[in-house]
Amino acid sequence: MPDAKLTATLAPPMARPERVGQFEMTVAIAEPSPEAAARWSRRAETLAAWLQTEWQRERMEHTGITIATSSGDKEANAPLFAGGKA
Repeated sequence: MPDAKLTATLAPPMARPERVGQFEMTVAIAEPSPEAAARWSRRAETLAAWLQTEWQRERMEHTGITIATSSGDKEANAPLFAGGKA
């Protein structure tokens, strides 16, 4: 059985669908809209927050130091308030 590879091409709205494995699909660029811009903005903010959280988690694992949060939650930042060591 040949390997099925998932591929998508940008195509005009009236393009013929492409067979991808068991599926036929056509991908087209939508017109810009305020809703799409808002979705991309939310995605960028969510990704940035996740990346920052992962960076902080890795830093904690490697150094044992917790970075203080803006909330100042001493319980969440116990290692920081206990002299900076986990």
